[in-house]
Amino acid sequence: MSTALYVDAGIQASKYCNVGTFAALVFDYCITLEAESQWVWHRKWTFVRFIFTVSRYLPFFGIGMTFVGELQMSKHWLIAKFAHG
Repeated sequence: MSTALYVDAGIQASKYCNVGTFAALVFDYCITLEAESQWVWHRKWTFVRFIFTVSRYLPFFGIGMTFVGELQMSKHWLIAKFAHG
């Protein structure tokens, strides 16, 4: 098996892990949204609430940036593949 196939398989596995992580994140968000609404949203802002909010919503930003990076890499890979035949 050539090195290119190993690299391609690794990239594909990374993409599957990214999608799986995103699905788990959305699932966790959905099942805890009611409790978050009850215990967090209607409280005054404190340091603890700030840290909770950042830790709760920053992963969505991180996964979004990962998806954008993957799309950019895929676009450049396709252009290079078709440009060289």
